[in-house]
Amino acid sequence: MAIRRLTALLLAFIFTGLQIYNPVNADTLTKFESGATAIVSLSQGVNNSVNISINKHANVTISSLNIRGMPATEGGTDYPISPALYIGNATTPSWRFAGPGYGAMGLQNTFEDDSKSSNYFFATAGESSKIIKLPKGEIEYANFSISTNNDIYNFTFQIGTSKVWERASFSFSSPKTLNVAPSNPAALAVGDIDGNNYADFVSGNGSGYFIIARNYDGEITEKTSIPAGSGEITGVALADVNSDGLVDIVGSCTNGNFYILRNIGGGAFDNAESVYVGQGDLKCIAVGDINGDTYPDLLGGCLNGSIAICFNNDPSPGNFSSPIFNTTTLTPNVVWAIALGNVEPEGDTDLDVVAASNNGNFYVLKNADGVLCEAEAVIPSNPAGIEYMRSVTLADIDLDGDLDIIGGNRDKGIYISTNSNGFFMPYTLLCGAKTTGQVVSVRTADFNNDTLVDILAVTSDTQGAKIEIYLNNLSIPGSFSKGLSIYPGQPYITSCAIADFDFDGYVDIGCVGNNAFVWMLNNAGSFSTVISGSAVVSALQNALNSASATNDAYGNPICGIELRVSSRTPGTLTIDSFCIKYNYTAQTSGFQSALNNYLQAHKNEGPRLGNNSVPFKFTASSSGRIFVSNLNLVFRIEEPIIAYISTPQDGYSALSTNLTLFSGYSNRDPAGSELNYTWKMDGIAFGYGSNIYQRLPPGEHEITLTVTNLTTGESDSKSINVTISKPPVPSLKIISLTSNKKTGMKDDKITFTVSVKNFGVVDAKGITVKLFLGNSVTPFAWNDISSIRAGGNVTTLIQWVVKAKVGTYKIRANLTTTDESVIEEPALSPITFKVDEKTGTDMSLILILVLVIVGVVALIGASFVLAKKDKEKKERKARERERILAEQQAQMDQLMMPQPTQPQPQVQQQPFMPQMPDYTQQPQTAYTQPSQPYQPQYGQDTQPIPQYPQYPEYAPQPIMPAQNVIPEQKPLVPVKRSKPTIVKKEPAPTTEPQPTVQPQQQPTPVPPPIEEPKKKKPLIIKKKEDEKQPQPAKPPAQKCKNCGKETTGDFCDECLTKDAIISTARLIADIKLSTDYDLSEPDALLAKARAELDKKNYVQARANARLASDLAQEIKKSGGKKPAQPSTQPAQEKTEQKVEKPAQSAPAKTEEAKTCPVCNKSVKPNWKLCPYCNARLGEKKPEQKVEQKVEPKVEEPKVEPKGKLVCPKCKEKVEPRWTVCPFCSSPLTGEQKTEPPAGKTVCKNCGEKVEQKWGVCPFCESKL
Repeated sequence: MAIRRLTALLLAFIFTGLQIYNPVNADTLTKFESGATAIVSLSQGVNNSVNISINKHANVTISSLNIRGMPATEGGTDYPISPALYIGNATTPSWRFAGPGYGAMGLQNTFEDDSKSSNYFFATAGESSKIIKLPKGEIEYANFSISTNNDIYNFTFQIGTSKVWERASFSFSSPKTLNVAPSNPAALAVGDIDGNNYADFVSGNGSGYFIIARNYDGEITEKTSIPAGSGEITGVALADVNSDGLVDIVGSCTNGNFYILRNIGGGAFDNAESVYVGQGDLKCIAVGDINGDTYPDLLGGCLNGSIAICFNNDPSPGNFSSPIFNTTTLTPNVVWAIALGNVEPEGDTDLDVVAASNNGNFYVLKNADGVLCEAEAVIPSNPAGIEYMRSVTLADIDLDGDLDIIGGNRDKGIYISTNSNGFFMPYTLLCGAKTTGQVVSVRTADFNNDTLVDILAVTSDTQGAKIEIYLNNLSIPGSFSKGLSIYPGQPYITSCAIADFDFDGYVDIGCVGNNAFVWMLNNAGSFSTVISGSAVVSALQNALNSASATNDAYGNPICGIELRVSSRTPGTLTIDSFCIKYNYTAQTSGFQSALNNYLQAHKNEGPRLGNNSVPFKFTASSSGRIFVSNLNLVFRIEEPIIAYISTPQDGYSALSTNLTLFSGYSNRDPAGSELNYTWKMDGIAFGYGSNIYQRLPPGEHEITLTVTNLTTGESDSKSINVTISKPPVPSLKIISLTSNKKTGMKDDKITFTVSVKNFGVVDAKGITVKLFLGNSVTPFAWNDISSIRAGGNVTTLIQWVVKAKVGTYKIRANLTTTDESVIEEPALSPITFKVDEKTGTDMSLILILVLVIVGVVALIGASFVLAKKDKEKKERKARERERILAEQQAQMDQLMMPQPTQPQPQVQQQPFMPQMPDYTQQPQTAYTQPSQPYQPQYGQDTQPIPQYPQYPEYAPQPIMPAQNVIPEQKPLVPVKRSKPTIVKKEPAPTTEPQPTVQPQQQPTPVPPPIEEPKKKKPLIIKKKEDEKQPQPAKPPAQKCKNCGKETTGDFCDECLTKDAIISTARLIADIKLSTDYDLSEPDALLAKARAELDKKNYVQARANARLASDLAQEIKKSGGKKPAQPSTQPAQEKTEQKVEKPAQSAPAKTEEAKTCPVCNKSVKPNWKLCPYCNARLGEKKPEQKVEQKVEPKVEEPKVEPKGKLVCPKCKEKVEPRWTVCPFCSSPLTGEQKTEPPAGKTVCKNCGEKVEQKWGVCPFCESKL
């Protein structure tokens, strides 16, 4: 195949003049289509293009181009904003100079947030900065317009690290109030919740409502109340809990819940959601990322002295986990306030927790990777009289880099504990003196813009609320002096917050209390100036040269230049405007992908070889010019793909049933294994690959092969025309139509003979011949013909029972087929058939009715006669059975009687035999009579009866009922066999007297299980020939009515023993199915009875069976209690027995227990069918010599289900897990009825008994 392809490829190259693919060496392009190396493109809101001309099969590997922004006019300032380069008709730019804070290319007059001026940029005292963005280039010109409205100020302005300007030169406004009565808010938090950059008021009240007041340009208005839940809102915090970019509201409540108001945009909120904590009242709230997953967690102080933490993102942002509690003290104390911050040394970024307790201590819980450590108490240096610490905050007051603790208590004290590398000193009183009132709240901020943290305390006394500000000293950071006292004009204040409410850069104060929101604004002043000149340009150039650049998505190196202002006093500095001109040339690269995409998309336009003109489009959103230069393209030219079809050839013809080979290749892929091959018929794909087989439908078709390089997208197609014909079909025609009669009457049978011939060259199949009356479209008779060979004919007969009305009819024939046979219209004319009127009286219906009535009467009479006979028959059989049992009892008594005194041969000691009970007496508890008469069968065709699935040791044997069980209704009836059973006669018993073993008496009516003693070899004593032994009277020979063996009674000993064992097994099984009593001892006796049956010790087996039956009945009567047992039992010893052949008997067969090979359940050796899984069991050959070890067996009690299942055929009780009935061997399909005990039902999935009150089945976990 490969040789044929290569040959065809070589021939194609010879005839077409093509050459095998061989890319040319790399080439470069440095000029535009016009021949210029640099072009100035105007870009004033419209697209401007310059073109390049490049080979349409070129593959560009390196691309670069220099672009510089310029003013539209010489010396102008209108540089292009957001200039971009697009290759061809691409919608995504290959290069662009645009982004937040970029400004125009060549001119920068905006900050990084795209603002051109700012009256809040340097709003705080101390030191503050803002960033402007510049590309790496040369600064040509710069100026800054600066002003302030403060009367007191001391400003320094620097660019980067260079100071370029310095100018030097504290009070609050009157309280402003918003009445929110009667909501009476208590807790307070401030923040921008509606996205207008102004801090709003959010509070909670004692009725479980959140109170919201919105801030518009420094004015607090629009009070809104949103219900949360019952109880008092004790704490409020603001955080984006679900990571949607909107500030949400959270609060703690005295009912033990956190409440969350989710922000849905525009300051609107959803209904409150609760997170249950418990542990009594929640006295405060804090929000922070405790476990370091970037999602804010909820912390609450509890009434019992613990801190509750609910972690966020469980399982998604905004969903919180169940609370985790951290105990702060060994004794219960209220946690009134919580502050969060990193109080440990540098290198640890975990958020730690500091709590204020009413016992007068602060408690520090350090964070270890999301787990809070044991609380460390920060005690006072002088603990006398300090208690009820109500407020706490963290701030670095001494400028050592560690957060210190500041708090206040109800005893009019403000306390400070300084931090040294995570270790807190005992706290001391601020300024050495207490305040005039109880300290309600403590906050920290730089109120005078001196870069140091000041302390604000809200106090309350009998004269009203007061705000006191303590200023940090510049000379000794961490020492304070009292600054201002501000009176908010309210009788009491419950909470306060710090924020810049008027957006002027100064820290303002907000409070809540007495049904009102109160805020006071910080001070302001004024001046104006312009900063420019060479010092400013030099400072900008130095900052630009030393800054590290970050390339954006289009390769532009962007630097951030810091404009920094410092102030020694409070004040606001405003940069009204600025202008920086610079020279930057963008060196674009990496646009070869867009260029190659354009070439691939347009390479098939026009001639297959040659160049394509590729447009370079430049755009901008403002006027300006773009200077383009230094074009550099490195590429190589690749020969296009050419597709070839080697087979079939153009004009190919075939039948639609034929498989056609379609084989193709390409000049790039002679072996047809590297490129993608697609075959299409009339534009529809029907196969993929260089070689495929396909059957085509009849008709003329265009076959197209498309070869594609999936990596580059390059492809080529080749087409041929083929003609496909239909295969020959049979041609059928009816050549004759006759009938055996021309006239008939109703219900007459008419036979029509139809001959059909196949005139085609192929066999016909699936033919149906139909007959029609007149013009009817429904056939009245038809017949099928399986096949007619080519050129042959077939005659078929069609029977018709006349049902038509009297008259003359035209009968015509027609054909239908299941294949595509051509059916020719027959030339013969329809035949005529006449239906005459039927004479005489039709008595058939009356006769049938009379016969039905007579039959019903006869059946009713017969049923009464049969019922009477059946009753008499049952009574006779019952009397016969009583007689048989009496005879068998007499025989057993005779066997048990001692022989006349005479010299006895020495014999082997026989096993222990208990005293035989009186079998003629009826048992005290009546047994349940089986629903069907037991019909045992023996012989080669007998199937073993399976054991009880849950009691494998109690498997019933196919035997007669026991002597002590007298059936009340259905006596034993021998099974009638279709074939006579050959019964082997047992040899006549020897006339020699047999040694008689006297049974031993037991002291108790219920003997213990009979243990088998060790067997010894029998001692055989040869008798003297002249010694005459007395000969017992030989009973008349009879045959067992059950198995046919010779016996002295109606039934042999073996059948009687099996009957006793199966009756006892059924009794034990019935008790187990209806109770959960412990029947291990009756089970053991029954097992010994079966063992004795296997050894043919029938008397001993029946005795053990009767003992098991009596013991089971005693247990049932006593309600599951075991009867009294003898205190001592003979010790069981492990013995080894060897079975030897007796002198006058056949070798005994030894059977061993085995397991099913499918379900691994215990089964009997003579079973052929497993009752658990219905699998076939192999037969085990008897062993000649068996060593048996008798181990003490401990029977484990089996707990049986209370419900009862009934076999649908024999009505016997069965277990839910049985797959076959052990009584009648019928398969169990799961449809048997269930009779669960009272208060219980059955699981529909697993069939187990379950309580009616249960909702889920404990066995299969299905819903009830």
